[in-house]
Amino acid sequence: MSVIIKELKIKNFRSCIESHVILNNFTALIGYNNAGKSNLILAIKFLLEGTIKTFNYSTNANNLEEPIEVSGIFENVKEEFLTLLDTDHANKLRPFIFDEQLQFKRTTYLTDKQKIEVKLFNGEVWKPIASGIEQSIIKIFPKFIHIEAMSDAQKDSTKNTSGTAISKLLDLISLEIQENYQKQFSNSLSAVSDLLSHNGEQRISALSEVDTGINNILNNFFPDISVKLHFPTPTIDEIFKNGTIKIFEDQSTERDFSNFGHGTQRSIQMALIRYLANVQQNTPTLKRSNTIICIDEPELYLHPTTIELVRDALMFLSNSGFQIVFSTHSASLLSSEQAINALQIFKTQQSGTQARKPISQIINELNNRYPSQFNEVFKLNNASQIFFSDEVLLVEGKTELRVLPNIFSKIKNTPFHLMKLALVSADSKTSLFPIQKVLNSLGIPSRILTDLDFIGNCSDWDLIDESNSIYFEEFRKLLEANKDHPELSLNTDHVKDCSSLKQIGAKKFRFIASLPNALPIIQNIHNSLKEKNIYIWKNGDIESVYGFTSKKEAEWKKFNSALISNENPIENLVHDFKQLQDAIEWINSTKQI
Repeated sequence: MSVIIKELKIKNFRSCIESHVILNNFTALIGYNNAGKSNLILAIKFLLEGTIKTFNYSTNANNLEEPIEVSGIFENVKEEFLTLLDTDHANKLRPFIFDEQLQFKRTTYLTDKQKIEVKLFNGEVWKPIASGIEQSIIKIFPKFIHIEAMSDAQKDSTKNTSGTAISKLLDLISLEIQENYQKQFSNSLSAVSDLLSHNGEQRISALSEVDTGINNILNNFFPDISVKLHFPTPTIDEIFKNGTIKIFEDQSTERDFSNFGHGTQRSIQMALIRYLANVQQNTPTLKRSNTIICIDEPELYLHPTTIELVRDALMFLSNSGFQIVFSTHSASLLSSEQAINALQIFKTQQSGTQARKPISQIINELNNRYPSQFNEVFKLNNASQIFFSDEVLLVEGKTELRVLPNIFSKIKNTPFHLMKLALVSADSKTSLFPIQKVLNSLGIPSRILTDLDFIGNCSDWDLIDESNSIYFEEFRKLLEANKDHPELSLNTDHVKDCSSLKQIGAKKFRFIASLPNALPIIQNIHNSLKEKNIYIWKNGDIESVYGFTSKKEAEWKKFNSALISNENPIENLVHDFKQLQDAIEWINSTKQI
């Protein structure tokens, strides 16, 4: 298993005032533009490489007097990796390794960017280490490959120097070639060395002639001094680390990388990623690389089908020892399982760039009370909506999903999607409040729009308190007084306390709403729950408000067509426009923070 970065802490670096990020083998960073996703990747680069010349971080998060600090917890630091170090350095490093974990930190100041301090954590305090040891330690850290945004693609893909993303990918792709042709490469390089080195057995005679000419002049000043020209031959590693690509059109015409559109440029980068995954998959005996690959928005300019292929390649690499970290705005880059493990990145003026806990972690923390099937609720479709919204509106079923956006747009005369409000179906009322608990734990604002029978579960969810207990008791007494009505046929167990109300079927709540004296009681409960970010339909359910007779796609389609056609005002299309308008105004109200 490779060494990976498990935890990242960043202070005063660009938008990261004080950020804390938990990373996995496959980590998607999701959030709006300018939230700081790329800054997290640059912080990883600074941690691993210690370089400050490849990016501008002159806008410090706080002020010039405070240091920039990036620390990481490295996991899987096994004894076998220490054999890569000098014996003395390995012995000095062992006291800092606990349970195969090592904490490493780089610190610098904007006022003195050339001075970068490196420290290790001994379990109690951070200890500075000598630069020589630092250069030895980084041998066990993962190699860093950063595929940047398209504005840097041309420069990266055409430079014939080591250190670019293209050259690093080519080096990994060619590992099998290097292993299989080691002897042939060595023989060829040895022959070249014989031609160019100062003591080569087959040294080019013209070089000796130059030596003689220079020495004739030099001997006039220093008779005992002579020189020989020497051209060192690069090693195999150096050749492959300086690799680049040449681009051809129609198989023969070589063109500059800048002559191609961003789609072609990005496709070339992602083709290398996909081929690297193929190499790893088809050559199981090949030595695995200890590498972290970070990509800024891999989906840019790619066809949806291609995006899915890139996703599969990245996931395979993450399962093959690579650590993958990427920023994205595309749900297509996430499988259902990965969606609930993605990190939502956001930024505020007070706290800077922050990462919310992944949904899966919150669900596990709350699992002793809330059932594990919430994993299904937060799978790809819902999770992607949640990540790209400012607030979540939880609804009970499909009717709201089909008609509510069009209703909103019609009444407010503005597109629903401009609200940046995720409309998420919980599929049942019993999941609504627990899901809201998960969202609250994530720090994501949420509200609930639900049917009247939600009242039956309020006691179990601790939604009844001193402010509204009298209203719920009045509601229970109303049902107790009418329990023998033919439309209800309730027994004593149904109405013995507020918790027992959950046994009453949902369809009966429509009739309950029509009982004499029911409306004032329901209105009081409705108002009290609105204070808790919950809106209940006072008529019983959403269908009774719209006037639907069923929950079928054909009826939703017919209703939406009537809305779009503008043949009739919306007041004539729904049963209870006043309540519908009230609900829309509540949805449109100030987001709950």
